[in-house]
Amino acid sequence: MRATLVAILYHLSLVFALVERRTELRPAISPAASHWKRSARLASDQVIQIDLALYASEQYSLPARVAKYIDYVLPAPEPDPVSSAPQSVAVPPLPLAGGIGARQTRNIDCLQYMAPQCLRQLYNMDDGAGQTAHPNNSLGVYTASYGAWVPEDLDMFFTDFAPDLWPVFNLEANLDYQYTMAMAKPVPVTNIQVGDLVVQGNLNIMLAAFNKHYCRTGLDPQFDPVYPNPLPGGYNATDCGTHTPPRVIAIMYAWNEAWYSDAYARRHEGHFASVFPASCPWVTSVGGTQFLPVDDAASGSSVSSSFPGETALDNNSTVSSGGGFSRIFPAPWYQGNLTREYLAAAPGAAELARQGYFNAAGRGYPDISGMAKSFLVSLHGGYRAVSGTSASTPVVAAMIAKINNARLHAGKSTVGFLNPVLYAARNRGILRDVHHGKNHGCGVSEAFPAKQAWDAVTGLGTLDFEKLKGLYLRLP
Repeated sequence: MRATLVAILYHLSLVFALVERRTELRPAISPAASHWKRSARLASDQVIQIDLALYASEQYSLPARVAKYIDYVLPAPEPDPVSSAPQSVAVPPLPLAGGIGARQTRNIDCLQYMAPQCLRQLYNMDDGAGQTAHPNNSLGVYTASYGAWVPEDLDMFFTDFAPDLWPVFNLEANLDYQYTMAMAKPVPVTNIQVGDLVVQGNLNIMLAAFNKHYCRTGLDPQFDPVYPNPLPGGYNATDCGTHTPPRVIAIMYAWNEAWYSDAYARRHEGHFASVFPASCPWVTSVGGTQFLPVDDAASGSSVSSSFPGETALDNNSTVSSGGGFSRIFPAPWYQGNLTREYLAAAPGAAELARQGYFNAAGRGYPDISGMAKSFLVSLHGGYRAVSGTSASTPVVAAMIAKINNARLHAGKSTVGFLNPVLYAARNRGILRDVHHGKNHGCGVSEAFPAKQAWDAVTGLGTLDFEKLKGLYLRLP
């Protein structure tokens, strides 16, 4: 089965659908595998849980004859995957214009906050009314075992912005599910949580549950959690290739730098750290945008008179869209000469490459981008405005899930790997070029500027959903 992997620059998200029932899953390292648990909240919306706990020391020692060859030692199993902590601020109580009736939503100023109806208008998406989910379609969201959506918060969000989803089943998980479920209607959404009460799971464990060969050959008990786990609260079974991967996968998690030693940090001074899996050439990587200031809107690519143009996400130098070049993977065939052309048009970035900050011959990312500023997220009875690529990836994943739904109903296969089609269609009006803004980090105030065509902060630009769906419906 073909699956589509959509990754934000600092995270991963998994989008897929399963039947309603409670299930437990685990893949196997020798001799074990990973834990999955899924509990239904609403017909065809489930939760899968895969669990894990780490034991570590603050000190280590090596024999003198070995120490001279070692720069630093990383913990094993690998560090906990964590959200890249999207920036959020509290939102005053939202105004209500009388009662909210069936299929009505709160009136929101889309230039101040983002909500599902704003995103649909911005990216030309339908609201799913009158559509049905194809039984072979699927959408899911990867979540670390310690993260959880709050049912009351989802109820509040859907009441305000997706009333036909209410009722259904803290910040990251609420953001992921509120927007994937609202934007992907009618495709059902499944929560996949990795790990148990003892050990925190990882991406390898999830992949092992999808593929028996990978489970038997790709896991390392020195780094990956081992199941069965006989400790109290552990998962005392295995899942090895027992589950079908979702049709669309999006992952919003990364690894915390605090886990790494001072030697590790020093080793990376003067270098940009490319982020996996966003840098993988087989992943569709999603960057972040925001609206241009109203005074500058005339110079941007405005979608309509309702919105100004978009620029790279850069929120007062506190958060910006990720992007860059892989140190491991070379530029893939579908990028052609675009990465070289970009560096020729961005002499500041080219100079950073000459100084050794990044590999100019590497796979460039992101591939595309999406709005990532001031998403309204219901949290503990109130709203917060969330910014970061955690916000843009669920929206793109929802788009692809809906296109899969349309193709399946038309008797066609799901889309599979997106990137060759996206790059081939870059001049056909499907993508809206974003050529304003920049990203920053690692002590560099301007790392990669946005430019016309592909760039290392907004990729090829943002999507027009209906045009992309039309293209895919014309393909075999």
